[in-house]
Amino acid sequence: MKKIVIFVLVKLRNFIIICFLVSSSLAGGQNIALSFSSNNISLADTISMGDTIWYNCWIVNDGNSVITDQISLRSARICQNQALVDEREIGHIFPGALFPGDSIELPLGMMHEVVHQQNYLTGDNIVVIWPRVEVLDPQANEHLTAYVHVLNNSMITSLNDDSSSKDKIFYFSDKVIHFLNEFVLKEVVLYNMIGKEVFQSNSQLLKKINLQTITSGTYLMVIRLKDGAIRKEKIIVH
Repeated sequence: MKKIVIFVLVKLRNFIIICFLVSSSLAGGQNIALSFSSNNISLADTISMGDTIWYNCWIVNDGNSVITDQISLRSARICQNQALVDEREIGHIFPGALFPGDSIELPLGMMHEVVHQQNYLTGDNIVVIWPRVEVLDPQANEHLTAYVHVLNNSMITSLNDDSSSKDKIFYFSDKVIHFLNEFVLKEVVLYNMIGKEVFQSNSQLLKKINLQTITSGTYLMVIRLKDGAIRKEKIIVH
């Protein structure tokens, strides 16, 4: 199979538009390619942990095949060795039938994410955003890259925090602990340093703990998951 790869790099203010244009000799001469119809995805230069980023854009079918599969908007960070880390889906849409040359909107209400320690580092981040047709390969899709500085305005600090950990199950925002949806909780208990229980919940629907009224100090949070795993986290409430 003969493949030609063309790399185009154009810098526009805070954005770098990276276009990977791939021409492949596939069975039937089909190829899948998506691009942004305009540079209408914008991230602020500086954001804070706990902020919500809203995305709104139009995606163009630049290939010669009709797309009927799910189209998602994806994001990741570029780490120091230039690899993509913390890749995730921001949102997705089913196009029905998107013909070559046609475009479809990824609406604002469906495309958003919360800035937290699982996806972003405190400080400088290089964020890559791209559209993708799920289950189909190969494909060549336009990428947008933005430089974002993230402030940590949280009033809770973890003493054993690892922002790059893929198994992070919560994040902080001000004096609130937020639990991620992909983990099913069985029990959450918060102890002070003399072993007194100051918070306890057995609800699998628990999504956050508000610590606005709790006394400043050091606490031990014990999290039991439905799969039997137990996590222990020592935190400081400022």
